[in-house]
Amino acid sequence: MHDAYIRLSGSPKIGEVRNPVAYLYRMVMNLAHNIRVREMRSVAMPSDMLDTLSDESPGPERTAIANIDRDKMLEALASLPARRREIFLARWRDDLSQTEIAVHFSLHKRTVQKELARAERFLHGRTRLGE
Repeated sequence: MHDAYIRLSGSPKIGEVRNPVAYLYRMVMNLAHNIRVREMRSVAMPSDMLDTLSDESPGPERTAIANIDRDKMLEALASLPARRREIFLARWRDDLSQTEIAVHFSLHKRTVQKELARAERFLHGRTRLGE
């Protein structure tokens, strides 16, 4: 009720109200609803608990390592034979199945499996990400 009083006393004239009790009741209900919504959006937490929270976003070191890893992977990917690289990208970038890749490249499914295995072994050996 106090909030309604403050709002009514501070706002400009609203004009004639046909039913002042209903108007006041509706105003109080709307203010109570707004307060409840505002409180539901916030979470009460002791200030000492804030000190224990950690920031999960990557720091400068993790960002630099990720950039180096990405560059190593792209360099290794570029050094694959063209057909093997295209098969690998069709599988992992384009999310095509081995059967779809076989049809697209006019290959047997077993050939696609071998090319993917060779590409993955090569890339794993060349990159050793995170080391």
